[in-house]
Amino acid sequence: MRPKLEYLQVTVDGILRTKCSILWHANQLLELYQFIITAEASQLDLNIRNLLSKVLNQLTMIIDKVVP
Repeated sequence: MRPKLEYLQVTVDGILRTKCSILWHANQLLELYQFIITAEASQLDLNIRNLLSKVLNQLTMIIDKVVP
């Protein structure tokens, strides 16, 4: 019984680490795109701003799914 518990613990630990890694990378991208949209909004082409807005929305959906 002990090896199964250890395996489960390692599996859960791996899932949590992966979840944290996904969140960290998503957060970094989110901060980058928010900076681009807010700091450079007046200089960016409208098409680029729309594309970045879509990316922000997708990242937000990913974060919402990973963090209930």
